[in-house]
Amino acid sequence: MNELEKFIWECLDHKKAAEHPSCPIEILDRLSMDPDKEVRWGVAKNPSCPVEILDRLSRDPEWLVRREVAKNPSCPIDWLDRLSRDERYDVLHGVAMNPNCPVEILDRLSRDKPKWGYIDIRIRVAENPNCPIEILDRLSMDPDKDVRRRVAKNPNCPVDWLDRLSKDPDKDVRRGVAKNPNCPVEILDRLSKDPDRDVRQGVTKNPSCPIDWLDRLSRDKDWNVRQEVAGNPNCPIEVLVGLIGDEHPEVREAATKSLRSRKETATPEELSRIEEMLSLAELGVRFNGETLDLSKIDI
Repeated sequence: MNELEKFIWECLDHKKAAEHPSCPIEILDRLSMDPDKEVRWGVAKNPSCPVEILDRLSRDPEWLVRREVAKNPSCPIDWLDRLSRDERYDVLHGVAMNPNCPVEILDRLSRDKPKWGYIDIRIRVAENPNCPIEILDRLSMDPDKDVRRRVAKNPNCPVDWLDRLSKDPDKDVRRGVAKNPNCPVEILDRLSKDPDRDVRQGVTKNPSCPIDWLDRLSRDKDWNVRQEVAGNPNCPIEVLVGLIGDEHPEVREAATKSLRSRKETATPEELSRIEEMLSLAELGVRFNGETLDLSKIDI
């Protein structure tokens, strides 16, 4: 290494360079032997890292480096199999999260019972976007609620299981169903009337939530639900106009923020109405201690 190369190397931010997808292979190779484990961790998570370097890092003494190799989509299946038998359960997490993890390994991880982290490993398997339905079926009846919740949120979860999980006694599991983008409207309809506010909030975050339900939920008794409606990118302008006069300040703030974000894409007529509503909101008009219901103002 000449003096110029040495100077550049010393000035280089090793951590940032290790994670940069355009980092040259020769630099990645040198960084993979850096004494700082966080630098080697960055190399291991780099999507452009060659398999030759990943091979070396898969045997790194630091478990967090081995875990990043296990999570890397470029990690060969043979190494995933070896890493799935690692002594650290944290590394097993990485294997379970890898989208290219073979079914046989996912199945074993969902059944194995290491000394520590067994529930966490099943959670990672249930979260895997390519987890087969046979494994999801078993995990959907897992005794741990956090595992069932991850199954409920998995896009591959079949409708029949979503229906069953939508009646789960745990609210977090039902909320997972409510947020699943593939949840049928019939199930969403039932969950939009769930007694728990967290579940109803989940419905407002679902991209498939119908417009008329957002209108109904904008009048929910719980302000947290109304706030989520105001933050929904699909919420109609007329509904936002109503929420900008909500009794709760955080709902009004969310509605105001959403209306401002719509100005760029609004039609001339909508833009005029938005400007008028925002102007009135800035006045903070109140009558007898109550916020003015701006949705009743005809402009």
